[in-house]
Amino acid sequence: MKVIIALLSVVGSASAFTPLRSHSSLRARAVTRMSEELAAEEPAAKEPVAETVPEEPAAPSGEGRALVVQNKGGGHGELGYHLCLTLADKYGLEVTMVHDGGPDAKTGKEPWDSYKNLEAAGVEIVWADLGAGMPSLTGEFEFVFDNWSKDADLAKPYVEAAKSWGVSNYVFVSSAGMYSGKGSLKESDDVKETGQRAVEKMLADQGLPWTSFRPQYIYGPYTNKRDYLDFFFNRAARNMPIPCPEGGEQGLCCTNAEDVAALLATPVANPAAVGEVFNCGTNEIVTYNKLIAMVGDCTGTKPEISYVDKDKAKELKFPFRPNPEGFYVDVSKAKKTLGWSPTHSLAEDLTEYYDGFKKLKLGEGEFAGP
Repeated sequence: MKVIIALLSVVGSASAFTPLRSHSSLRARAVTRMSEELAAEEPAAKEPVAETVPEEPAAPSGEGRALVVQNKGGGHGELGYHLCLTLADKYGLEVTMVHDGGPDAKTGKEPWDSYKNLEAAGVEIVWADLGAGMPSLTGEFEFVFDNWSKDADLAKPYVEAAKSWGVSNYVFVSSAGMYSGKGSLKESDDVKETGQRAVEKMLADQGLPWTSFRPQYIYGPYTNKRDYLDFFFNRAARNMPIPCPEGGEQGLCCTNAEDVAALLATPVANPAAVGEVFNCGTNEIVTYNKLIAMVGDCTGTKPEISYVDKDKAKELKFPFRPNPEGFYVDVSKAKKTLGWSPTHSLAEDLTEYYDGFKKLKLGEGEFAGP
């Protein structure tokens, strides 16, 4: 199997995960061997009866290997870390992560400082300037996980390589930000013509197996974009009023990065993912008012809520959509088709998140605003 995850780097070797096609190949070889043995037992005067065995599709030459193409940071910055571990530990794949921001390795920030855990799991990390082109890779891959491309031009070299390798799936990490609607959002809803949407269209036109996931509002271990929750903790820890738009009863979907990675990896063992788009989130929908109350429980305060209109909320850099209807994804398709369910709860995770907030001393000193 082959895996590509915007972090390029994989070493070919026998994996614990056995592709479905490998089982049929083994059966074919077994039938052939039995035919030969039976033929050898026939008297010399008799003509052996040749048994025709259906020809199996050729397995990818990079079988059992995955390539992860990883961006240098931002809202999806920690996904490469969690995805690589999932692919290596759960699915037994040889994983190579090609990481933007090279050629020198980055340090001094998460998730980079925890990449030693990936190396301990056998993941190869290749640092490169991905904007300068696709770096040279050793061997081929069965799966590609693209967590880097923001438009079709950036994705094109990886898509072309995937076609030449005969991948089992090209998994693209898109974005729920492309939805043009409001409220609860399904995969069939209207979208804007963003660069990520252009990548989805290109994948569909290329005739290779592909799957696209649209994540929304990610938090959790080793995150390097803390804005979503720090907006509230920064104020609650200082007993400051917390701005909230349009009454605060809008629905919100915040998802732990480990749950996101688990969903991104499902196409490895599930052919039903091919040719499909899936929302990537959680089924735990909370309101802005509820989130503020949960933050207050963690900090031991009772935050005052300052309700503002959506324009003022934007001015104050409120981290979520300020419209009255809310903006959150429906994940029922992923649960039904892929058999996936989130294992984390925002309410339970906030206490751990706040512990990390305090260790970083983010609640101390003068408030930086806005």
